[in-house]
Amino acid sequence: MKKLLALLLAFCMIFVLAACGGAVEDNSSNESSKPSVVTGVDDSGDGLEDESSQVESLVLDGTDEYVVCVKKGNEAIKEKIKSIKDIKGLSVGAAYDGDGEKMAIYYGANHVGYGGENDAFSELVGGTLLDCVIVKKGAGQQYQDRGTVEIILDPIVIE
Repeated sequence: MKKLLALLLAFCMIFVLAACGGAVEDNSSNESSKPSVVTGVDDSGDGLEDESSQVESLVLDGTDEYVVCVKKGNEAIKEKIKSIKDIKGLSVGAAYDGDGEKMAIYYGANHVGYGGENDAFSELVGGTLLDCVIVKKGAGQQYQDRGTVEIILDPIVIE
């Protein structure tokens, strides 16, 4: 009888744990990995040309450190970017809704948004659309360790 009760309780715990689990977000849909391009800021650096997406001040979440990465061997872009302000007019990839996206838009880059940092890295390494990406430092370090990108701004200094 004790074994039967223990087995019944074990099944109940399994179902309770399964019920407590949240829905898993499916990031594999085509919609999340399609980039969206946002035009850059004007020469004053105080907002976007498209008034519906204006960013007049840079307010960052600040919970993660971000870096700028370029494709390994891209010396022209590497030499061009000495500070975050130098991304103006460049095609910069970043994950949607993160501090990387906010910086890209604020500093006048032609921002290309991605569903995640891996999508941005895939385009940077294998494609021709991006000059650089703004990503979390940990992700940038992983790709640099793989030998596919170089971190060029670490840390990003907000000017």
